[in-house]
Amino acid sequence: MLPIGLVALAVSLIGAGVDRGGWLLTAAVPVASVAMAGAGRSWALRVEAQPHGIVVVNWFRVIRLWWPDIARCGTDDEGLWVRRADGSEVRVAAFQYGSRALTFARRPSAAAAAELERLRKRYQ
Repeated sequence: MLPIGLVALAVSLIGAGVDRGGWLLTAAVPVASVAMAGAGRSWALRVEAQPHGIVVVNWFRVIRLWWPDIARCGTDDEGLWVRRADGSEVRVAAFQYGSRALTFARRPSAAAAAELERLRKRYQ
């Protein structure tokens, strides 16, 4: 849903900029470029489970975690998290939804956490 919203924002900004011209067009082009970059990046967000560990692709970085370094996987009001053995947490941007999300929005996160926890127990 986010990529579609960002693309719509970019199209409407460029349309308004072309229609009115001047400073609005000058401002619309960089804002639309950032919106399109955000839309493209949001399609890349993911978590990959592999035999040696998991790969978390977030907005600005890719994090590789080995199974022995993972203490637990779960969810809370903000989304999916992976707790390392040292106590630090990695949030998975692909499964964040906020504290007021409805049940149907939480299901994919809970299912992913359960699957990651099952794989963690299997590979450790």
